[in-house]
Amino acid sequence: MIAFRSLYEARHMLLRLTAVAAAILLILLVMKPRPGGEEGDANTPFPAKLFADARAGDWASYVVAATENGRRAEPEVFAIRVTSVEGDRVTTRFETRRGSGPLHEGATRVFSMSRPPTVAELLAAPGARIAIENVQLAPERRSFETRSFRCTRVTFDRRGLVPEEGSAHVVAWVSPEIPGGIFSVLAIGADAHESSTVLVWELAGFGRGPRPTLGRTLDEIPSLAPDGPFIDAR
Repeated sequence: MIAFRSLYEARHMLLRLTAVAAAILLILLVMKPRPGGEEGDANTPFPAKLFADARAGDWASYVVAATENGRRAEPEVFAIRVTSVEGDRVTTRFETRRGSGPLHEGATRVFSMSRPPTVAELLAAPGARIAIENVQLAPERRSFETRSFRCTRVTFDRRGLVPEEGSAHVVAWVSPEIPGGIFSVLAIGADAHESSTVLVWELAGFGRGPRPTLGRTLDEIPSLAPDGPFIDAR
């Protein structure tokens, strides 16, 4: 019995060390300086009109993984769906599914077809008491399955103006070729209690209507998260 317990504890420690090493590697990759970035601020618009080709029924699905104080949290799944296009107004909605239960609809956002959103409009929750600082934008290509996508990489520091907001260093890739505009997000942050979190938000699929153009729909992703997405979707 003692031998089995020691083996379990050693395996548990190895998993924790692996998670910590992965988090450190992500931090090094994020902090590595890259040439060619242009400085901006929270009100800087993205260079592309992210919603110019939006149609009702467009969607993108994501898997979100988090490491909290070196411990991996359960992955979570969600989708961003274009629910309506009326004139110049594009409305998007967060969606998630709990286990095998019904679809749960979350927060909605409204964007313009003719005007690129700003960094804050796309990547900060409405009403969030934060400051977005040290913004840099640069063109970059990202790959998903069999395709390469033109993206804008934006890096910034998200500083909470109240303790409950926390702070983070964020790297996001946005693309007009992905419904909802977001390709992927990586955030490294801490709260008022110095609890650290590494958050990785990865594209899992996208399409128009019930069938995916690439990847998987929200229904096709294994149910990983009974409690909904690990995102600030107010």
